[in-house]
Amino acid sequence: MECATNDRELAAWVVLHHAPGLGPQLALQRVQAQGSAVAALEQLRQAPPSARTRSWLRTDAAAVVEGALAWAAAPGHTLLVLVDPLYPRLLRQLVDPPLVLYVSGELSACSRQQVALIGSRRPTGAGLHITTQLAMALCRAGLAVTAGLASGIDGCAHRGALRAGGCTLAVLGSGLERIYPRTHIGLARDMVAAGGALLSELPLQAPPLPGHFPKRNRLISGLGLGVVVVEASLRSGSLITARHALDQGRELFAVPGSIHNPVSRGCHRLLRQGAALVESVADILEGLGMAAGPDVAERQAEEELPGSVKAFLDALGFGPVAPEALLQTSGLTTAEISSMLIDLEIRGYVCSQSDGNYCRVR
Repeated sequence: MECATNDRELAAWVVLHHAPGLGPQLALQRVQAQGSAVAALEQLRQAPPSARTRSWLRTDAAAVVEGALAWAAAPGHTLLVLVDPLYPRLLRQLVDPPLVLYVSGELSACSRQQVALIGSRRPTGAGLHITTQLAMALCRAGLAVTAGLASGIDGCAHRGALRAGGCTLAVLGSGLERIYPRTHIGLARDMVAAGGALLSELPLQAPPLPGHFPKRNRLISGLGLGVVVVEASLRSGSLITARHALDQGRELFAVPGSIHNPVSRGCHRLLRQGAALVESVADILEGLGMAAGPDVAERQAEEELPGSVKAFLDALGFGPVAPEALLQTSGLTTAEISSMLIDLEIRGYVCSQSDGNYCRVR
């Protein structure tokens, strides 16, 4: 097959990629049979598989190509075609890899060893803390962190990677000119500025339609060595990504949680189905066949705490608790409890939740 080294060939790949009624497998078969995307497109124009395809080729294809090529001409933007040597090797191995990837940011980031860190859009405070710690530790171990730029666990994974000075990638369920959610536009820019990348197989202006996200999940799992699910309900899209990971032969990990927490039930189902249990980053590295370096601690070192602080942590427990409830279990005053919680949150022992409760995280 001819590599997309000129605009005419690249334009043909874009048309084949987006043409309705074709699909990546059939489009790729046509390119392989004809020897180039240009020749395959010419054959498609002569004998389109459906009236819808014929109509799209006549009315919409030119605008899609013009927009894609203009976008790719800007610095930091790449139209990455399946036959390009820089196309991610692991992604190319999928049964249905995108013919074209829109990439904003550092192209080499797409081929780095990476792990997907995903989960609920409505996580607990403990889940956010665990995600941050895992993302930072994975980056310090030399891995990039992949997620979907969604609210909750995904966004936290990206921020944790940036906090560690690491590389993080996002696969979008919308076009790269329609960042979703809009509240993460700044985060997306920070990721690119730090040497990461944003990826999508969708047209640049594609909105974040519900049907786009299950499809993009196969790319989140396909890019990396494994998938880690931190918190997920039984109806979570993260379980779709987990199924893709298993189908693709990727390693699957899950973080356990409380049996009473709805966002832990998806993880518990994955664990029953054979996912590796994660208590620390060492569990992930071991599952990937990688040794934890001396700078990657299996467990956070315990610091010496005063007896009164240890007693307070014991009273707090690991489940969500209201500050008022600690009046009876801790024996402290309201002012003392407030001061203790603030100090322990700063030191990373507890985290506050949106409902005003607190949860011990270590």
